[in-house]
Amino acid sequence: MNPALQALMPARIERIVRGVTDSFGSAYECDYKFSYPMVINDEGMTELVKHTADRTLGIGRWFNERPTMGGEDFAFVAREVPSALFWLGVGDGTERTSYPLHHPMFDLDESALPVGAAMLASAAVHYLEQA
Repeated sequence: MNPALQALMPARIERIVRGVTDSFGSAYECDYKFSYPMVINDEGMTELVKHTADRTLGIGRWFNERPTMGGEDFAFVAREVPSALFWLGVGDGTERTSYPLHHPMFDLDESALPVGAAMLASAAVHYLEQA
């Protein structure tokens, strides 16, 4: 979750693999591929989303999520333009909506969809108000 550390990983992994294979007298081939970059939220856009949530949903309806190791193609967008990725809670507390994204049983409480639309529309308006 640190771009500088990520850049060091291919050499570190190759050093470990080389050490293990050398100790057994075997050969190796290491082909490390960088895939999805990390999502790095722009501080200004993150503050805009927090402000939007406070004004649209009410104070205290958002929280900072700890970083995760999940990959997200939005990271490519965030590298090019100031961005902030946020999660919209779509569970209603029942078992039906308790499964995570990409799970075959994933289902959402559709009443969350207007909330998400309101957040996106409000964020756009607040962004334009700042311009």
